[in-house]
Amino acid sequence: MNKNEERKSGVLMNISSLPGPFGIGVFGEEARAFARKLKAMGFSYWQILPLGTLDRGNSPYCGDSAFAGNELYIDPRELRKEGLLTDGDVTAALYHGTPYTCDYDFVRHAKEEMLAKAFAAYKSDKSGLFPKFSGEFSAFVRENPWVGKYAAYRALKDKNGGRPWYEWPDADVENLPESVGKRPQKVDNSPINVGNQPENVDKSGTEGREDLSKPPESANDATFTVGNLEEIVGKSAEIVENFSGNVGNSVPTVENFAENEENKPKNVGNPQNIVGNSVTDSQEGECCGISGALFTEIKNCCPLDIFRESDLARAEYYAFVQFLFFREWRKLKTYVNGAGIRIIGDMPLYVAYDSSDVWGYRQLFCLEEDGRTLSGVAGVPPDYFSEEGQLWGNPLYDWKTMEKDGFSWWKQRVSVAMKCYDVLRIDHFRGLASYWKIPGGEKTAVNGSWQEGPGMKLFSALEGIYGEGQIIAEDLGVFGEDVEELLRATGFAGMKVIQFGFDESRDSLNLPHKYGKNSIAYTGTHDNNTVLGWLYEAAPGEREYALAYCGFKGDWTRGGYDSPSVRAVIETVMRTASRLVIVPLQDLCGFGRDARMNIPGEPDGNWRYRADQETIDNIDAAYFYGINRLFSRL
Repeated sequence: MNKNEERKSGVLMNISSLPGPFGIGVFGEEARAFARKLKAMGFSYWQILPLGTLDRGNSPYCGDSAFAGNELYIDPRELRKEGLLTDGDVTAALYHGTPYTCDYDFVRHAKEEMLAKAFAAYKSDKSGLFPKFSGEFSAFVRENPWVGKYAAYRALKDKNGGRPWYEWPDADVENLPESVGKRPQKVDNSPINVGNQPENVDKSGTEGREDLSKPPESANDATFTVGNLEEIVGKSAEIVENFSGNVGNSVPTVENFAENEENKPKNVGNPQNIVGNSVTDSQEGECCGISGALFTEIKNCCPLDIFRESDLARAEYYAFVQFLFFREWRKLKTYVNGAGIRIIGDMPLYVAYDSSDVWGYRQLFCLEEDGRTLSGVAGVPPDYFSEEGQLWGNPLYDWKTMEKDGFSWWKQRVSVAMKCYDVLRIDHFRGLASYWKIPGGEKTAVNGSWQEGPGMKLFSALEGIYGEGQIIAEDLGVFGEDVEELLRATGFAGMKVIQFGFDESRDSLNLPHKYGKNSIAYTGTHDNNTVLGWLYEAAPGEREYALAYCGFKGDWTRGGYDSPSVRAVIETVMRTASRLVIVPLQDLCGFGRDARMNIPGEPDGNWRYRADQETIDNIDAAYFYGINRLFSRL
């Protein structure tokens, strides 16, 4: 999205909200159909929420990795096409409840069973798929070093009964690398390699790996395992004693995989009896029953003697799930882009306390001397959403330490994000100018203090990883001159939300006539009420001001697909100078508060909204095509 391109518009709808038969939206035909619908309505962008893993409240803004994808979005039908699932496996994942909300409990259970079966099929090679998938899988792991760290973290979490890493025994926490990026970093901006997907950019570099520290004196011998994966897959091969030995020759890269197919080994052994014994070490790099590439990455991120063979089997499972996730996502993104729609992704600023990132890079976060306790947490001061502010509880970054190694963790993170999306929205952008630090133990966000962020030092280091117009800065809420200066220095587009414009001052920067060209205008975000819900709940004076501003007279209470008051608000935003306008799906439909996606500060009941296919079909495509044309946004 070049700053000087023609005016455009888009729709905000998360993947989870798509219709479909599995209790949550997935990367399937429904997503492709939605892209076609957007094009028919004259929209050019599809904005989604973060694709990452979810927290316990199902929020996509606080998962256990800054890199890993949400496996709940994997489409069982796609795995059936690949031969990894049977028709019966797909039927078992079908959801028979309401199509209007996500049932996360059902989906988690169904997807865990489904993915365990897919992994078992891959390992047992029942369909003769091993040569195809092993080459792509190994390439994926090699070109995305974060996968090994994430897989190791998930396996150790299972080993420790699901407890957060800061409650693990010292053997599973200590002796991790003392710094990140000791080896030369070369970050490329190529699409994530998950197979023979169309690619148009160079992929010559890969991320550096961390040096190993000395292994712990003793290894924890916990026996807890999660699920029945080992029962499904079978007994792992014995772990060899010499972990530092040769893990075998690498497989051909995906680019030349097809032309090297005839040179691949024909004898794939007897994988039904042991995990990962489908090829020999010298042929495919297999070692200790798992992919040689994955074995190398795990070895590079933590001492191997803390792993049992079952832990390594679990690690490979988690890595394979990520491979499937990104493989499906790349296919969907290629289709959506081919339909003329670009994807706006979302990147949370902070990561979760219990995450592979904090476990693996503790030196990059603000922790006490014990290396486990947070010395301060993230949040925002009292604002429009909350009188007590928002106490997020995320670890804060040690920006001085990050700067010393050239912000290598951020380079890796933004590089991965730019492979996934066409445009990236950085949530809570103001925290990169200055951030609200809340002392540990506080119950609210009131008693915090402003601290200086990395500012342009970070974005200078990231130069070349993203292109012009590829970043949207979420600059909403309380901010000062430092945020404005950072926006000017970066040239990023900021955000405007019409619902914030009608306060008593009548001088808000969110009044539509104040929107500059280099801005992204919204009728509402995932944190806002729907337009109709906002009109219902606004103070009478605010509502009257807003309706008069939008030139609306008549019955504002009527909702639905042709709601006149909602359309008046949408058209007002469409008229603005902003180069891009985003409208949530719920506002296209004229829905009320019950369709709201999230209420900040409310811990339960969020992130559940879904549309069924009839809802999407009923949206008036002709009307939206007409206003996109009228306001020069085609």
